[in-house]
Amino acid sequence: MTTNTTTLLRFMRSETFSLNITGSPSYYDIWKAVRKRTVRKIVDWDHDHLQEYLNGVFERNDDLPFLLEKVDGMGVWVWNRMRNHGYKMHNHDACYQVRHHLISSDMSEYDISSCDSCSNVSYTEDQTYVDGDEYVCEDCINDNYQFHEGDGVWYHCDDYPYDDEDDYEDSYGKYSYDACVIRAMQNNGFDKHWINGGMRMPSDDKDEMLLGLEAEWEIRDDNDMLDLVEDMHTQMRGFAIVKHDGSLNHGGEIVTIPATLKSQKYRWTQFCESKTNFTNRCKAWHTSTCGTHIHVDRRAVTPLEIGKLLVFVNGKHNSNFITSFAGRDDTQWCKRYTKSIKDGLERTDKYEAINTGKPNTIEFRMFRGNLSKSGIMRNLEFVHSLVRFVKQSSYDIDTNSLKDLQYENFVKWVGLQDNRGMYPYLYKWLVKNSFASGKTNTIRENEVNECA
Repeated sequence: MTTNTTTLLRFMRSETFSLNITGSPSYYDIWKAVRKRTVRKIVDWDHDHLQEYLNGVFERNDDLPFLLEKVDGMGVWVWNRMRNHGYKMHNHDACYQVRHHLISSDMSEYDISSCDSCSNVSYTEDQTYVDGDEYVCEDCINDNYQFHEGDGVWYHCDDYPYDDEDDYEDSYGKYSYDACVIRAMQNNGFDKHWINGGMRMPSDDKDEMLLGLEAEWEIRDDNDMLDLVEDMHTQMRGFAIVKHDGSLNHGGEIVTIPATLKSQKYRWTQFCESKTNFTNRCKAWHTSTCGTHIHVDRRAVTPLEIGKLLVFVNGKHNSNFITSFAGRDDTQWCKRYTKSIKDGLERTDKYEAINTGKPNTIEFRMFRGNLSKSGIMRNLEFVHSLVRFVKQSSYDIDTNSLKDLQYENFVKWVGLQDNRGMYPYLYKWLVKNSFASGKTNTIRENEVNECA
C-alpha cells in the first residue's frame, strides 16, 4: 500500500488521547513534543525528562504515565510508514493498524541517530555530512548551513569561507561561480530583507511565488568581454549579476535575485530591448554549451507538488513535448529519469532536469540557452504555469492515478481564457507548434509593460 503523507498527518492530528489535559493533545502534538530534545539515548527514552517537559507543555495531570507508555518509537514509526510502507486511511482496519503501531513500535528496529548539531533524532539516511566530520538533520541544514559549490562541502554559516574566491571578480568583472547574488547585492548597498522578500510589482500578491533565472551565454567578439560585462551589470543593477562559469568556452552567466513573474518579465524586457544590443553581442541558442535554469522558491510548493512536477517533466508520455519546448534533449547537464510522486520527498542529483538538491529552491535545468525576449518570457511562463497547473491537478491516492499530469491537459489548461492572457508567450508557442489551436493576436501583454 502507498503512503500519502498528507492523509497520514491528518489522521495523526485528528486522533487525540482521552486525557484531562487542556487542548487534548493529538498524536501529532505528542510526536512533536517527543522530538524536541527529549531523547538521551537512541533506543531509550529519558522518561523523567520527558514527563517534566510534557508537564510544562500540557499542564500537570495524573494521566501522564499512561501517555508516556504510548509515545515510545512513535515518531520513528511515522517516518518509516511515510517513506516506505504506510496505510491507506479510507477504512477502519487501516486506522486500527496505525493506532496499534503508534503504541507498540520499537525504535531499536530502525536505523536512526541523533543530529550532531541539535541532538534531535531522525533517520540516518536523511542526515547530511558537513564540514567538521558531523552529520546534521535536514532542519539544521536549511537553517544554519550553506553549500559551497567550489569545495562541494556544507559549511556552518559561521564558518563559511566568504573571504576566499567566493565573491572574486575576474579581470573582466565577472563574479566567481560560487558568488551569492543576494550577498553581492548587499555589498552593493541593497537591503537584505528586500532582496530575500523578492522583487515585486505593485499588483503582485504578497504570496506570489518567487522565481530566479540563470541565463548562460557565449560572447561573439572576445575583445568586447570587459565592456559587455560592465554594460550587463549597469543594465541589471539591483536585479542580477554576471558570474563566471567553467562549463562555457568564453562567456558568462546572468543570475537574478528572487522575483515574481511580472518583475522578471519587466526587467528582462528592459534587457532585451536595451540600446546596448546585448543579443547582438552574445549568443546562447546557437551554442553547444549554454542552458537556462529557472529556480522556484520552495516555500511556494509542497512535497506532493514537487513530486507532481517531477512526474510531469520526466514522464515518458510527456518526453517529446518537454524536448520540443526545452529546445534540447536530456543532456549530461539535465538528465531525465522516470519519477514517482514520493520522489518529491527526496533530493535529486544536481544534473537532472529538475534539481531538488538545493535547500531553498527547486531548479528547472532542461531549457536550452536563450537570450531572445520571446524565449526568456516563454520559459518563465512555462515554469510559473506548470507549478500552478500541478497544484490543481488531482491525484488519487487509492489508484495512484496521475492521468491529469499529461501534457495534453496542461496545454488545455494554458488555453483557458484567463491563462492565455497571463501566459501570452507560452500560448503563442503552443499554437505556433501545433500543440494548441487558436489565435494569439488578441492576447494581452499588459503585465510586461507595467511600471515598477
